[in-house]
Amino acid sequence: MTPNSEQIQQEFDVFLNYVKNKKIILEIGTNQGGTLYQMMQVAAEDAEIISIDILPDGVIPPPIALMQSWKKPKQILHILRMDSHKEETLEDVKRILNGRRIEIAFIDGDHSEEGITRDYDMYGDLCDIIGFHDICHREIRNIWDTIIGEKLLIMENDRNLWGGIGIYWREN
Repeated sequence: MTPNSEQIQQEFDVFLNYVKNKKIILEIGTNQGGTLYQMMQVAAEDAEIISIDILPDGVIPPPIALMQSWKKPKQILHILRMDSHKEETLEDVKRILNGRRIEIAFIDGDHSEEGITRDYDMYGDLCDIIGFHDICHREIRNIWDTIIGEKLLIMENDRNLWGGIGIYWREN
């Protein structure tokens, strides 16, 4: 079963071009797995992907066995059903990385200004490229506008009330 993605597909297709052939990927906010599935399909054959999500009460996540079935034979998928804002989650990610860097991350979890800022502050230094979803949300746009450096804004329609992806290249 292929999961649905809650994205504007044309925007996400542009983002997928940057995911293509990457070996270490992080997604914060996996929900039902639609974007995770798509990233796994374009990632390197031997990619290692980390999924972090804690869904709100009443939302049932896809079974872990189903999510594991989406990966290519040599890919490794780490599913952390944890709060991305907790230190123990960050420590688990660092343990998985074992000194390596995340080539590309997609932040689509807590859509509050405080939550997005916390995800960016906690994981940003571990990443080369960071994608922010729902850049049309005022809270996320406020953070996006403060980031200085090389970045790209992908919006199918700038009048959207949701959607939009911002891609930021971190200077190491």
